[in-house]
Amino acid sequence: MKKVLICDDSPVDRKVIAKSLEKFFEVVQADGGDAALEVLKSSAVDLILLDINMPGKDGPETLRELRNLGFQTPVVLLTAEVRTSVIKAMMVDGIKSYIVKPVSPDDLRKRVAGVLGVSLDGAEEKEEPQAVEVSKQTAFSVLVVDQFEMAGTRLKELLGDSVKVTYAKTSMVAKQYVNERRFDLILVDTELPNIDLAALVEALRKLNDDAAIVGVYMRDVPNAYSDAMRLQLAGHIYKPFIKAELEVLYDEFLFSRDVKVTTLKAPTLTALAPIMSTTEAEETTAEAPTEESTDSTEGAETPEPAPEEAPEEVALGETYCVRLRAGISAGIRQIASASHSFGIIDLRAIPNPNIEEFTLLALSHGARLGLDTRVVLTSLEPLSAEIKEKHPGGVFASVDDAITYGEEEDG
Repeated sequence: MKKVLICDDSPVDRKVIAKSLEKFFEVVQADGGDAALEVLKSSAVDLILLDINMPGKDGPETLRELRNLGFQTPVVLLTAEVRTSVIKAMMVDGIKSYIVKPVSPDDLRKRVAGVLGVSLDGAEEKEEPQAVEVSKQTAFSVLVVDQFEMAGTRLKELLGDSVKVTYAKTSMVAKQYVNERRFDLILVDTELPNIDLAALVEALRKLNDDAAIVGVYMRDVPNAYSDAMRLQLAGHIYKPFIKAELEVLYDEFLFSRDVKVTTLKAPTLTALAPIMSTTEAEETTAEAPTEESTDSTEGAETPEPAPEEAPEEVALGETYCVRLRAGISAGIRQIASASHSFGIIDLRAIPNPNIEEFTLLALSHGARLGLDTRVVLTSLEPLSAEIKEKHPGGVFASVDDAITYGEEEDG
């Protein structure tokens, strides 16, 4: 079995990566450059996943020293943001590739297997530890402080009976709850509007000094770990929530014993972001979608309007295009911030000559945020074959198809 060394100063990031790989590879961890070099001096590894930004000896310095000592171990960089100048400079010392964090477990495994030249199908899979059911009597109390109630709903959906979730939309309500009862874990949205986040964290800590307070960040926020340390938080996690990261959070802050959460459910929630009408497009004076336009309710019927066909050669005004780009990005970010399982962007009203640009914008922005984004178009014919092949579950000809995609596989 191939051995992979994870070198990252964030304990949460290391654990998430380790959980993603440990079924197929032997994993060792180091919390910094010096620790990684000590590991390499005592045992050989087949691949190093090296974080760029670390206190003390950072990624570039660690890589240089690694090569100066004669180690030619393949290295893949871990970075929260694409810094082209740094990556190009490190190519001189021989890196194989780079991975932008956060990355999905499946993508991470595929990238590692590709660099090592092994097949996951043929890789030796470690035996899963016996799962232990968590009873309602041992449920932990979690307070979710978030501008979107869906964040609490999603957390409960994923962890089931292992947690008792209380939701607070404002800092005032959160402080009231913490003053009245005890919580084991407090998750705080770091983008709560109109609050002093540091002051809120300090107030919650004084009211309940036993609870671990963890910051919740969007996936496009660079250096979330450093920001969490600045705020003196116990850790950080990203939205939309995913199973692997929640399991690490659960193990790290709630259940110290070797218990595996087993009451995990398949995604069932969605959000629909309608994007402007054809009439607005022709007038080129449309406003960006409002906050209400991205909301949805579970189980609600999604109407399928039949917009009039736009002329094939309609050219959109630049003002409209700028607002539309902003509207798409804002809609996707709000869906992701609310922790929906996936988001649907309805672009059926956009004239065909512009459809490919806006489709790619929606899909790429959703991918950066870790959101399963599904775009609905009047017709898929205007799209290039490359887009269709690259995003087989990303573009649809009806809202119903977008909503039901993957249900047969889940079933």
